[in-house]
Amino acid sequence: MVPRNSASKKCQKKKIGFYSMIFAIFGKTLKQNTMKNSMLILLFIVIFISCKKNDTQSVIFPMIINDSIDLNSDHKVDFVIRQTEIHTDDVPSSAGSIINSIDPINGNLVLYRDPVGYLFMGLNDTIKKQDNNNKVWFEYEANVIHINRIYDSWDPYWTVMSETFPPYFLAFKLISNGQEEIGWLQLEFDLETGAVSIIKGVITNSDNLIIQI
Repeated sequence: MVPRNSASKKCQKKKIGFYSMIFAIFGKTLKQNTMKNSMLILLFIVIFISCKKNDTQSVIFPMIINDSIDLNSDHKVDFVIRQTEIHTDDVPSSAGSIINSIDPINGNLVLYRDPVGYLFMGLNDTIKKQDNNNKVWFEYEANVIHINRIYDSWDPYWTVMSETFPPYFLAFKLISNGQEEIGWLQLEFDLETGAVSIIKGVITNSDNLIIQI
């Protein structure tokens, strides 16, 4: 986990001198009781509060352990990798598919766009906590790669379920104790085995996040 970005460091510098400034201004105010000093007090309070509300952002490198993913290192599973096989009901089955998905659990969500699916985000796209424009936060599994068969003949390679080209990104929302964080995962796929890998990701408590690597 990479430490929170430099925005919080700037706020720390402002906080160091905050209380000394307040006491100094109050001393002058008691003597002069001028409107100018009162306005300065208000200004410093606004700066202090804005620093406390400053958004933070972290780069993450989550590992897939036993098909489980912990995105924010709180020792709780946020997503799991699942494999599902579907087939026709005729005997013998004339067709079928195997689908690998990333499933949110514990109330977490993934961003879906109808009718494209889950892997539609690209570089410089913006993820929003409250999204629209045919995009919906879903608690359902995000199907990301599949392989098909006709009778006993399987496709030579797996197919990524995306209309975009690499790099592939999955947008997510973590929900814990009423707090929401959004982020993205950069995914990589093995087209021979269907294996899913996570290259890196970013998580933030801000309302918007631009995908940049």
